[in-house]
Amino acid sequence: MLILPIVLTFLLGTALAPIFDRDSESTLIPSSWLYYIEDSVSGERLHEFLEKYQSQLNMYLTPEADREAAIAAVSMRIADAYLVYFDGEIVIYQNEHAPVSTRWLEVVFSNYLMRAAIVDDILENVQDFTIRQFLRDYAMDVGEHVSPMQIDTIRQPNAMGYYAIAMITLTSCYAMIVLILALESEIRRSTLKRYLLSGKSLFSFLFSKSLGICIVLIAKIAIVMLFSTFVYRVYFGAIDTWLLVLGITALFTFAVMQFASILCLIFKNLSALNVALNVAFLPAMLFLGGAYLAYYRLIAIGLGDIIVFSPIYHLNRGIFNAIYLNSFDNIRDFAIITALASLVMLVCTFILSKWRGNSWVQ
Repeated sequence: MLILPIVLTFLLGTALAPIFDRDSESTLIPSSWLYYIEDSVSGERLHEFLEKYQSQLNMYLTPEADREAAIAAVSMRIADAYLVYFDGEIVIYQNEHAPVSTRWLEVVFSNYLMRAAIVDDILENVQDFTIRQFLRDYAMDVGEHVSPMQIDTIRQPNAMGYYAIAMITLTSCYAMIVLILALESEIRRSTLKRYLLSGKSLFSFLFSKSLGICIVLIAKIAIVMLFSTFVYRVYFGAIDTWLLVLGITALFTFAVMQFASILCLIFKNLSALNVALNVAFLPAMLFLGGAYLAYYRLIAIGLGDIIVFSPIYHLNRGIFNAIYLNSFDNIRDFAIITALASLVMLVCTFILSKWRGNSWVQ
């Protein structure tokens, strides 16, 4: 369990380095944009401008004509911003958690539209084809002279850095498998049965077992983080951010253990539960959370409406924003929601264990 995330980080980080290197041509984390551009001459030019420079401007573009759906996606942080160009005016909707690159792009678009308007006025009195083409290129060339380096020098994760964090959250998720295997072993050896017949409660057994496993896993995650920091040279930010990542991972691991305890109390067949989690549930949650493919690439290929249902997506994004954007809003919100969910699941575990009682191991 300790060696696996270290090895996987190395293998994935090495194998997928070319993809991340291509994504890292600028120093900012790519922003995800939805857009609607009217069907007009100026709209076509703006669309051509966006298509030509989206890589250089560090953005992923997805067309969306439904304004209400797009604004809802931005408010739920599925997308960073929504650009609307209609009747010669550009409007940008973005949430308060939008990255620096999103706010910066607003300046670039305004600059382009200003140039385009000037060129349109001049073209009315120019007939020479060469001059007209030169003026159109002048308006378009605003994209050639801008770079995210002009605005900020925020780090961007390389492949090793991305998968180091992905493997940490993966380890937290598989805590539930560790608990199920431990319970199966206790039941098989009749240890749990003797524990309950001694007058102790099923809840105390589950809580102590899950807490013990949680502490061991957090210690292993800390070792993985230290190894990644000093051997793989992964950037986790300053020491306070490093500890924050460890803390939020610990909280998430505890929540996972409570969720696993509830599943164990509901489904008596632990072997079948183990198979279902390993084969279907966990791989799906991890994929949507960006454990295998970077989450902003999932948005780019049209899975933005689905990934929001994976808590791993919110955890990973919160960690990346804290480390690379020095933005702690996402991770704070995730911590609050996870703490409340853990409390609710702890109460549910207590109620279910009272309901099950000694019959659970009969």
